Amino acid sequence: MAEEGVNALAVEPLAKRLGVTKGSFYWHFKNRNELIESVLKFWEEVEQGYIEQYSQQFPDPVKRLAAILTILVDDEVNKFIFMAIANDSSNSLFTAAYQKAVKRRLDLFEGIYRSIGDRDSEARAMKVYCQYFGLIKMSVDRPSGKYTKRMHEYLREELLKSAL
Repeated sequence: MAEEGVNALAVEPLAKRLGVTKGSFYWHFKNRNELIESVLKFWEEVEQGYIEQYSQQFPDPVKRLAAILTILVDDEVNKFIFMAIANDSSNSLFTAAYQKAVKRRLDLFEGIYRSIGDRDSEARAMKVYCQYFGLIKMSVDRPSGKYTKRMHEYLREELLKSAL
């Protein structure tokens, strides 16, 4: 899904790519929606794992926010999956997962800002989320070939400065 978007979860091409029959696919999953639910659940667990790991590893909220933003921006698989579900409203499972992921990010950012006494924590969380979303959108889409590794690093650092 990270490589080919949500269409990669079509049964026949996925079975072919994995070198299995459609029958063996259906042995493990009743239908495509069950596969999608499984993939999205796994992705959410990975994201929640990042949050829990960084909450323990970085008790300082500012350092925690920097670490979380860095992983969200630099983890290629995570951002490609996030953008794939953000760009596909054809399946209610993707829409629900996207809304849940946005809420998870906003709640996380807002909670960090609130913990450091920021009175505008909700607005600040939204500002950082919008900057983050724009950055990963550019990173995934790479329009006009101008988005280079150097550009990515610069924009990530600017996001971190703005967020912190």
